[in-house]
Order: sequence, then C-alpha cells, then structure tokens
Amino acid sequence: MVRTLWVAIGSALALLSPAQAQNWPSKPITMMVSFTAGSSIDVAGRIVAARMAEILGQAIVIENVGGAGGMVGASHVAKGASDGYQILFGNSATQTYSQSLYKAPLYNAATEFAPIALVAETPPVLIARNDLPVNNLKDFIAYAKTNQAKMYYGSAGGGSASHLACVLFNAAIGVLDDFAFECARFSQACTRAQIAAAESWQTVKGSTTASTGGERDTVF
Repeated sequence: MVRTLWVAIGSALALLSPAQAQNWPSKPITMMVSFTAGSSIDVAGRIVAARMAEILGQAIVIENVGGAGGMVGASHVAKGASDGYQILFGNSATQTYSQSLYKAPLYNAATEFAPIALVAETPPVLIARNDLPVNNLKDFIAYAKTNQAKMYYGSAGGGSASHLACVLFNAAIGVLDDFAFECARFSQACTRAQIAAAESWQTVKGSTTASTGGERDTVF
C-alpha cells in the first residue's frame, strides 16, 4: 500500500501548477466519501487517509455526503476548487454508474475528474439471515423464486453498486419485478419495521459486473 500511495501522491502533484506543487500540502486535505460513515467504501477511505496523512504530514479530513448513489458527494468535488485540497475517494457508482443511469448526471466523470490511483477492490458478498431455511446458493435461489413476494434486500441506495449487484443477481436467477427493493442505507434512517417484517433480508456489498468482478475504489 505504501508504494501505491506514493504513486498516488506523485500523480496528484503532477496535476497541480508548479507554484501549487511546491507548497502542497500546506493545510489539511478533505477526502470526500460520498456514502455513509461505516460503509465499506468509508472504511477503505479512512485506512488510505490515515496512511496518506502520515506520508504528507497533513491531516486528511473525511467528509461523508451521501445521496443519488454517491453522485451528490462526488459533485461537490467536481464543482470545487482544483487546488489539490479536496479529493474524492470514488468507486464504480460515482464514476461509472452515475453516468449511465441518470439522464442529467451532476457532473461529467470523464472530464471533471483526474484519476490518481486504484487503491482498493471489494468483492461482492451475499448475506442472508441465519434462520433462512437454505444451506447453499442453489437452495437460496430456489427459495427466492418460491418466496420472492415476501423477500427484501438492502443496499446503499438506488443507483449504488450494491443496488445494481442485487438487480444483476435477480436478473441472473430469473427474478425481476416481483423481488421487492428495500432501500436500506445501513443507518438509523433504515425502515427497521419493514425489514423485521420481511421473510428474509439479503445484503450484497460491492458491485458485480462482467468487467470488474467487484467494486473498485479510486482516489480522484
């Protein structure tokens, strides 16, 4: 990780003007994580930020701004000053899915960001209640098809990597419109009563696509 972070920092310096690079960083840097505190990407961001702070000798302040599958927080960085003091710990949702799922994305990921480094990759994980009467994935798929009207799944929100992973999984097993989508944000805002009343609750962390095989976290 140390080598990767040095490469990332060197890349960041190359994006600044000579005058900016000479004095950078002279104050704390804000790292935007556009998902809730405690999420997988937030944890990864804090690990990276801690080591970056040691290397740079300046504090890295984590700012969590969620919404629209990570697009709200990412837009703050896209529209902010390009002085190297506000960076985005982005992922597949902020840089890829947001550009395809919305008619009018809040930013252009290709032109308003400069990628620094790929620092983490999170594999998807399917988790079900321990009292669900299944023993393996084959059993789960059979159970889901039979009881789809009673089942719910949680994700980080519409358009997020975890949401799309669930959609892809449903499509792969032949369960589409009838499998209820419950937008559980893993916070106190989650509708706990609905989750408790559900027959089961499955959670997928990360994204599942043919090209990536997992959620990729990148510093911008």
